[in-house]
Amino acid sequence: MEYLDFKCLSEHLSYNPVNGEITWIKSRGNKKKGDIAGFLYVSGKGSKKYLKVRFNKKNLFAHRVAWVLSYNEQPDQIDHKNGNGLDNRLINLRSVDCSYNGRNKKLQSNNKSGMSGVSQYKGKWVANIKVRQKIIRLGTFLHLFEACCSRKSAENKYNFHKNHGQDRPKY
Repeated sequence: MEYLDFKCLSEHLSYNPVNGEITWIKSRGNKKKGDIAGFLYVSGKGSKKYLKVRFNKKNLFAHRVAWVLSYNEQPDQIDHKNGNGLDNRLINLRSVDCSYNGRNKKLQSNNKSGMSGVSQYKGKWVANIKVRQKIIRLGTFLHLFEACCSRKSAENKYNFHKNHGQDRPKY
């Protein structure tokens, strides 16, 4: 990850933690003082949307800029708690490592059981959970409900975010 200089950023950009907006403190090029900084960035196949800020010839993720301006520390990764990459309010951001960031993923589009980590195999339901790059087998069950309960218990045990595996609205 790229190092973001707090002093340099704070001389040019202001962050409002309540609404998540980043604005220019001084006029700069075609940007005027008070203008909102940032542009829409769509990653991959358009499934993830974020805001980026063009600063010193680099495109920086707005959520990382917000974190540095708020705490003057470099985050490993930033997780948007509600899954909306455009929502950069401070209450929606948390600094996490890669392992914890994966604990707040939306339900995959090819999921048929309706629960992350639960699938059907030879007429039975299998529950698994991935923690620190290891897959933990939770068991094989006759009923979907039992497999889902096992998976949910494991999510609680391993401190997954409450939104993990939920189908989220498109923003």
